[in-house]
Amino acid sequence: MSWRTLSAFAACALATVAVALLVWCRGAARADSAVTDRMVRWWARVWLRASGARVVAGGLESAASAAPCVVVSNHQSNLDPIVHLATLPLSLRVLAKREMFRIWLLGPAMRTIGEFKDGAFVIAVTSQVPVLPVAIHGTGRIWPPGRTAIHGGQVRVVIGSPLPTSGLTQHDVARLRDQAREVIRSAHRDLSLAMSAKAVPSAANRSGRTGRDRG
Repeated sequence: MSWRTLSAFAACALATVAVALLVWCRGAARADSAVTDRMVRWWARVWLRASGARVVAGGLESAASAAPCVVVSNHQSNLDPIVHLATLPLSLRVLAKREMFRIWLLGPAMRTIGEFKDGAFVIAVTSQVPVLPVAIHGTGRIWPPGRTAIHGGQVRVVIGSPLPTSGLTQHDVARLRDQAREVIRSAHRDLSLAMSAKAVPSAANRSGRTGRDRG
């Protein structure tokens, strides 16, 4: 196991314990306060800093104008919700796969900030709040699915325009889901192309330097 992986898990374990104790001391009645949100955001940023993840986000104004809302995003890694918690200027409550709550560091902290058990789009339509589509790229390289090793790198996040649900019913859930999926898919495709294009010159520059060194 690499030094980065060991140091990341050690730092995150300490941060998780600290935040869990602070939230517990404040009590369930104050779990939705701004102070709790700041603690959770700090916890997420500790994860990212220790993991060597550098986040670049676009469209933050869409998130600020959408609250309250239901955030939906593509999934690449267990690092995804941590990026959302650290980056989005919202009071987030996590809707995630059950498997994520079995991860010994993520589980307790994610239970602390709350969990929805119904589908994201059903929640949005029932509550008549907008859906905020978010595309994320790069977390799969930093913390690959099914792997323990963590590597540093850049994460790109693009926040789309809120999708209104006013007047929608349960019959519109599938259409809303497909609309959000297409927005996320398009943004993710653009991110992939942009990051691939950026990586090609870097590789060429490294090859050029190697050639000059040999010469």
